[in-house]
Formats: sequence, C-alpha cells, structure tokens
Amino acid sequence: MMLIKFMEFTARCFADMGSYAGLKYSSPTLSTAMLILVPAFTYVLAIIFRMEEVNFRRFSTIAKSLGTIISISGAFIVTFYNGPAILNTPLSSVSFTKLNVPLPENWVLGGFLFACSSLAVAAWCILQADILKMYPAEMVVVAFYCLFVTIQSSVVTLIAERDVTAWKFETKIGLIAVFYSAILNIAYRLYVTAWCIWKKGPFFVSLFKPLTIVVAVIIGVIFMKEALYLGSVLGALVLIVGFYAVVWGKSKEGKIYNETESSNYQAPLLQEHIEDV
Repeated sequence: MMLIKFMEFTARCFADMGSYAGLKYSSPTLSTAMLILVPAFTYVLAIIFRMEEVNFRRFSTIAKSLGTIISISGAFIVTFYNGPAILNTPLSSVSFTKLNVPLPENWVLGGFLFACSSLAVAAWCILQADILKMYPAEMVVVAFYCLFVTIQSSVVTLIAERDVTAWKFETKIGLIAVFYSAILNIAYRLYVTAWCIWKKGPFFVSLFKPLTIVVAVIIGVIFMKEALYLGSVLGALVLIVGFYAVVWGKSKEGKIYNETESSNYQAPLLQEHIEDV
C-alpha cells in the first residue's frame, strides 16, 4: 500500500515537472495538444493492468476504442484548426503568429517532455484506482495525498527559492488565487476525481481531459469576449460524439457484467432446486 502510494506521488511529481519543463522548451499550444494523449495512455495502461476488458467481438469494445480515437481527433481539431469566426469577430486580423515573438528552439524536446508528463498522469490515474480498490475512502486518500505533496513541495521550494521576499503576497488577488487553487483546484478536484475513478475507473475519468479544451473555449467566448471559430465548434461536436461512444460502450459493458453476475448467482439456487426434486 505504501509502495503504491509512493509511486503515485512520484508519478504526479514527474507529471508536473515534465509539464513545466516542456513549457519552457515549447509553447502552451503544444502543451494543450499533448494533453490529449492522456486518454490514449490511460486506455493502454488500463488494458495492460486488466482494468479494462478488451474483446473486439463485442460492440462495447469497438465503441470504446473508436470513441477514444474520435475524441482525440476532435480535441486536435479544436487546438490546431480555427476556420472563420462565427461569433465575436475580432476587430483586427493580425494574429499572434505574425508578431515578432521569438519561437522556442527545441520543440522536439518540449514535445517529448509533454508526452512523458501525459504518461505520468495516466500512470497516476491507474495507481489511484488500485489504491481505492484496496482502501475505498476517497477523503482519507486525498487528505494524505495533499499532506505529502505539500511536504514535498515545501522541501523543493525551500531548496530552489532562497529569497524570503518571494513568499510575500503583493496583492489581495494573489492571496485569493492561492486559496482558490488550494480549495477548489486541488482538494475539491482531487476528491471528485478519486470518487469518479472509484466508481467508473481511470479510463472514464481520463476522457474528461480533452473536454477541458472545449470548456476553456466556452469560458473565453462568454466571459472574455473572445472570437468563436468554426474549428472550435466542429472539434467540440466531434469530441462529444467520441465521448458519447465511449460512455455507451461502458454502459453496455456494465449491463453485460450485471447479467453475468445475476446468472452466476441464480445458478446454485437452480441446481439445489433440481436436487431437491
């Protein structure tokens, strides 16, 4: 149990380190694109560790596999294809790619680091599912996780940052951001994620990673008055179709599992009745 928990901390640590290091060598666009690989890596690891059933003679397995590919394709469309603006048309046609901004020099290394980060996030989901299978107490698991991650982060921060003034908050919004990140983005999000992993498995939870791209686009259009492009709409539709296919496949597997369990439960009773007769 402790070994698996230590591996979980290590996987999450490598995921964060890979994300920040990859961002240094590449760009946020590549970061978003490589985040799409999390469901694919999680699906492969879930198959390897026998957390997902694979039988291509069943429509449920075909639906899950095709749905994963379709969801990833939709997320790629949202990320890399804009098309014409259909809402909140920008006033200027000058794009950021035309500005004199120095591009990162090593996109290959950045992409490799992001891929390693995505693999680490997928491994974290698998390990979390294994821990919750042995100890199904989401609140306690998340509490210990936050405690040890805080200790690890504090040690690393004290070594990396020697300037005491860096710990001071210059504005109130900085303090609000810290509390928001700690309460909602860390504690609440991890608890909901752990509960969903326990109920539906790591692969189902990882499918929501690409949906964050669509959510970001919607928030940007509503609150930031950003332009809504045709590519975002088409990509979101494709992603939703793929997501629905996976959910349908999971529901079909659940029905098959329940029917199998009920038949196995009724068989001994039937046999005893026949013997009595």
